[in-house]
Order: sequence, then C-alpha cells, then structure tokens
Amino acid sequence: MNANFKSLFCSRHQIPADQFAAAVLPRVLSGPAVFFFRLLLWLNPHHFARDLEFIELIGLLRRRREYSHYAEEFMQDSRNQGLLRGGCRLRLSPDKLKALLFAEIKHARRQAAAGGQDQGGEPTDRSANPWGARETSLSQLQAGTKPTRSQGISDVTAQASVDS
Repeated sequence: MNANFKSLFCSRHQIPADQFAAAVLPRVLSGPAVFFFRLLLWLNPHHFARDLEFIELIGLLRRRREYSHYAEEFMQDSRNQGLLRGGCRLRLSPDKLKALLFAEIKHARRQAAAGGQDQGGEPTDRSANPWGARETSLSQLQAGTKPTRSQGISDVTAQASVDS
C-alpha cells in the first residue's frame, strides 16, 4: 500500500485534497474544543492553525508507526503550551487523530483485500459527513475573516474570497 493518509482519507470521503485538513479537524478535536469550535473560530480565525499544520503533516504518513514521533513533537510545541491550547485542551486530540489514521489505513487494507468493495459488497461511498459539519479548506480557515454569529465557516470563507 503506497498511498498516504491524506489520499486514503480524501478518496474514501470523496473530498478534494485541498480540503483534507479542514475536513479532518472537526473529527479529531478534543472534548472541550468540540463545544467551543465555532466560537474560537469567530474570536480568533487562526486559533487552529497549528492543528491544521499538524494534520497536513500527518496526512503525508504512509505507515502507522511513524505517527508517535510527530505526535510527541506536536504536544511539546510551545504553541500548545498556553492556557487555551494546553490547559483547557482547546485543540485537536492526538489520540483521536491517531485513531482516525489507523482506521483509514485498516480500511484501505481491507478494501484492497476485498477487491475495492465495502464490507456490504457495495462500492465505497463516504461522501456524507456524519457530523453534518461544513467542509472548508485549509486556506479558507486561515483567511482571517471573522464570522458573525449567524454565519457559518463556509459563508465567511466565501466572503473572504470575494474580498481578496
């Protein structure tokens, strides 16, 4: 299996590669960060920038055993030591990202063994986001535009692309 995590995830969930990190982030947030996700983006659009960088880095991995080194480095990063990111854990959960990485690799191996069919015998189609979260790209999240309370992430990013 020569595919990296990013290509496996994007293929399985049918999302463009440039939306990989933004699609993974809501799935791997720590408990407190899930609750405050939209508020944190509204207050500071760059709050999750380090998380997005880490997800992009992990997206390049091809083997599960490579993950531990990068996760340890991420946790020791000085940008994760402040009150919000370190103390309150308003960041991604390395354990959830590891579980997602392992699940994608395991699914790819099973699918390769089954000849490209899902366990039910149907071709794999995972286009629906199980949490109903809006998909945004990494560049859109880093655009720096603050959403109003009635706007979602995709509304703000569309506005940011029009402004630039």
